[in-house]
Amino acid sequence: MFDTTLFESKLATSWLGRSFSFFEELPSTNSLAKKREGDNSMHGTLILTDYQSGGRGQYDRKWTVDPG
Repeated sequence: MFDTTLFESKLATSWLGRSFSFFEELPSTNSLAKKREGDNSMHGTLILTDYQSGGRGQYDRKWTVDPG
């Protein structure tokens, strides 16, 4: 399980990742970020998930990673 408190305590940046959201599972972090675009999300917002059920990379290449 991702420990948000530990993450925040180890974060050494001044702005990148200071605003973040963690989800147990998402189809795609990239898709969520695109949906949030323009909804007052801060520049440098980080979206984290333990498992992506429909992860995709550049050129819509699909990829998977086991949970955890």
